[in-house]
Amino acid sequence: MATCRKCNKTFKYTHFRNERYCSFECHIKKNVLENENGCWLLNTQPRKDGYIQMTFRRMTGLAHRLSYMNYKGNIDDDLIVCHTCDNRNCINPDHLYLGTHSTNAIDRQNRNPRADQKGQNNHAAKLNECDVKNIRKEAKKELDLEKLAAKYGISHRYIKDVINGRRWSHVN
Repeated sequence: MATCRKCNKTFKYTHFRNERYCSFECHIKKNVLENENGCWLLNTQPRKDGYIQMTFRRMTGLAHRLSYMNYKGNIDDDLIVCHTCDNRNCINPDHLYLGTHSTNAIDRQNRNPRADQKGQNNHAAKLNECDVKNIRKEAKKELDLEKLAAKYGISHRYIKDVINGRRWSHVN
């Protein structure tokens, strides 16, 4: 027998002798913060992909998957655990559901449409609208495309596409 470090209940060891918590709830409550959206966020460092990995009773895995299994049940091999809140750190079982990669992508797009990813709204943009206008003005003065490319840190092919309207066509 052991005593839970969180709720002080007495519990019987299930897997090994050094268990410290009687349940998954007590195990996570020591490190969970709840935000304004109701997300349960573990106060630990996420992996590079934004997910949190944890271990509970010899089960190591992504925290949201372990949360789903402990609160709702098993996960079929062909399914993934999706978030209704789009917060990878959230382990609130009310925010988790089973789906496929494609249903998850469709659901995420419906909740947070990124329709306006043109130009400087695109996270990978190297130019802004002012740069594009300046490139087009300078190109009319017949400046060397290689010099323009070096000035803006992009390839001469990209400069040609900006000038010809194949890229940044929405900027006049």
